[in-house]
Amino acid sequence: MLVNKYAPSFRNIFVGIFLLSFSACTQIQSPDVGQHNLSPTTEFAIPDDVYRLKPGDRVSMIVVPKTELVNYRINVGDEINVLVQDREDLSIDYVVNPDGSIQLMQLEPMIVSGITMQELNRKVNLAYQKQGLESYITVGLRKFNTPLNEFIRILTPAGVQNNPFITTLEIDGKANFPLLGQLDIANKTLKEANDFVANKYLSLFDNADITLRIEDSARHTITILGAVREPGSFPIAGTAPLLTVLGAAKGYTDEAQLDSIITVQPRGNKVYVNKFNLEENIVQLTDVKMAPGDTIYVPKKTISDINLFVDQYIRKNIPITTNLPLLLF
Repeated sequence: MLVNKYAPSFRNIFVGIFLLSFSACTQIQSPDVGQHNLSPTTEFAIPDDVYRLKPGDRVSMIVVPKTELVNYRINVGDEINVLVQDREDLSIDYVVNPDGSIQLMQLEPMIVSGITMQELNRKVNLAYQKQGLESYITVGLRKFNTPLNEFIRILTPAGVQNNPFITTLEIDGKANFPLLGQLDIANKTLKEANDFVANKYLSLFDNADITLRIEDSARHTITILGAVREPGSFPIAGTAPLLTVLGAAKGYTDEAQLDSIITVQPRGNKVYVNKFNLEENIVQLTDVKMAPGDTIYVPKKTISDINLFVDQYIRKNIPITTNLPLLLF
């Protein structure tokens, strides 16, 4: 009788010891309470300086020339105006040749690509002084940023504001950028991605101003997969209980294994994977809040080994950033 009376206590102690030892091996954690258990009315708008880009996000790029020309460096195709006082025959507009040179009247060809206007002005004055010309000379730009302007024209033929260039992060986290090819911008904040892409374009255009914007993102939706009647992504403005989100997919099918509902929740620099038993813990699940960017998976068979499930399904099929640590609970 004594053993039977205290058997549940002994069993709970045993389970507790088992869970503690298991957690020490697998880093069992749950999402931060401050973000995981938000009330349904709380907005969960992840700001651009916190949200990290992930596969499936659509990013637009606007490229415009910088308005500051103090340090502008002359480029191929630019049009340079030379004015020589009292010498109309020497006052001519010149276009920078493909080799980066111009040939002013009565002078040898000179390489001007890559130098500033101040440097060009000194160079032209010195060259004419060596020819004995003491007239006042000014050098200006009639047309500049020629390669960049042509790139912008091809990139956004309808105008940058009406039709910005848009690219999508593929499953490997890379997005295609004109002239640069595939760039890995996954797991970067918008600012980090902006700086990364801008620095790449600086090697081609030193006067380009690059602005990235998030056009469409997983942070605005919750994805529901598996044995539900209408799987897919559903828009969400704030947070919602797990059961409410399942209702958005018209509920689960007859094949659903309700003892193995999986949630995948990116939080900061971690991804939390949780397994819930809807049949036994339906009351507890009312407190589980889902936020934009989360994924719910309803399997067709019971998941006994969540570690194996993560390796075989989540890492391969759910587009989360693969270098984030997966914390199982």
